[in-house]
Amino acid sequence: MSTSIIKKIVSFVATSTAFMAVVTLTTKPAQAVTIDFETLPGVGTISNGLAITNQYASQGVTFSAIEDNVEYASYIFKDFGSPGSAMFNMTTSYLFGNRADILRLSFTTLVDAVKLDYNPFGFYGDQTLFQAFNSGGTLIESLRVAGATGNSYVPVSFSSSGISRIDIIQPTEDWGYAIDNLQFEPQVTEPTPVPEPASGLGLLGLGILGGGSSLKRKLRR
Repeated sequence: MSTSIIKKIVSFVATSTAFMAVVTLTTKPAQAVTIDFETLPGVGTISNGLAITNQYASQGVTFSAIEDNVEYASYIFKDFGSPGSAMFNMTTSYLFGNRADILRLSFTTLVDAVKLDYNPFGFYGDQTLFQAFNSGGTLIESLRVAGATGNSYVPVSFSSSGISRIDIIQPTEDWGYAIDNLQFEPQVTEPTPVPEPASGLGLLGLGILGGGSSLKRKLRR
């Protein structure tokens, strides 16, 4: 084997070693999403008493109201307890109608940094229970808002990451409340190349080089 051929093989092996990589999946937060319930994607201004299910799915979340283990749409009402629209735990378009046991927020992907504004509408409001679940349905965070007993909005934030669903559970039967200005950061999984020593190719190159040297010695004899 000629010296020039050996040099080309060694050069090829070195180049392959430098560029060989494995791919790992890296999870990182995407740009934060904010839903203020003033408009609907692709529709525009929200009408009063509008039933909401999957209209915000394109932004990463769907809504439902659970009453006696039956799932209903949730409803948005305007200019009640806030200067604009807000999401209520109602199961009908009548503001003083039936209030759901649970207002459920289901995210289309895992999310981090969930925040919202909560209006307790009175003295039982600090007993409303906020629960966050992961994709396996395991409870990962549970909280109440101390002192939330008035008729104004207070901030609620979750420290957990990888949230798949949030249940907001009414403090007592037929108690109403509202949420507004929902914020969250969807997780995005991206492939990331990680350089890895291609030891197999390196040994292959040495083997070829060694074999070529032996061949050259035999030819000289």
